[in-house]
Amino acid sequence: TKSFTVTLLLQLVRDGVLTLDETIDRYITGVPNGHAITLAQLAGNQSGLVDYSATPEFLNLLVADFLRVWTEQELVAFSFAKVPP
Repeated sequence: TKSFTVTLLLQLVRDGVLTLDETIDRYITGVPNGHAITLAQLAGNQSGLVDYSATPEFLNLLVADFLRVWTEQELVAFSFAKVPP
């Protein structure tokens, strides 16, 4: 899904809808350091946001119920709860 998302992002850049230098807080509020994270950094996995799948909180819940279906908002919340390094 990452390559699909980045392809769509680059098509929007090509069409002049947005630029890679724009920050994510223009489109999504509440992202830690969103004012400093560019779309280019997100596309290149260089945003500094914490990987939710490596947080102890997520791993504990996953082990307790590995069949649970997660929403995107639930997964992002694990990442946003941590201060980026």
